[in-house]
Amino acid sequence: MIIKTQRLSLKKPALEQSETLARYLNDWEISQWLASPPYPYTIQDAETWLFSINEKPYVFGIFKEEEFIGVVDIINQILGYWLSTDYWGQGYMSEAVKAVVTYFSEQNKTQKIYSSYKLDNLASKKILANNGFKEVKREEVFFNSHNKELMIMRVERKPSKHALAKDFI
Repeated sequence: MIIKTQRLSLKKPALEQSETLARYLNDWEISQWLASPPYPYTIQDAETWLFSINEKPYVFGIFKEEEFIGVVDIINQILGYWLSTDYWGQGYMSEAVKAVVTYFSEQNKTQKIYSSYKLDNLASKKILANNGFKEVKREEVFFNSHNKELMIMRVERKPSKHALAKDFI
């Protein structure tokens, strides 16, 4: 499955992206915001993750032209995402999240989508709010990257009674 947006292609990342994936997740500017991935992140970690996603239908690599620049996924109704710092502040993540949330919602009309963000991650808060997520509660969660519990905000997006507008092609 490939989702095309105005500027991006969203498709399953492949083993050939393992070195790039490891390089990005070894960037503290990215990893500090992520709870699950280990830090430092090895090529073996990347390969293990890439093999683990084969049967997961809502895991997408974010590609600008042919360059792999990030990931957006919904696994067990939980939205997660990250993007290369080279592309921050240009609307790419908002575009990718909107496309995947729309696709998931069309396939799963009655299911909520959940996500969370570190309280000091204002960019992620904005992306989620702009995609219809509402704050639910604050709680502490263990972050592998920090090796300690940090405060996050849990959010959810209820199924819409109306179809979402399609801004992607």
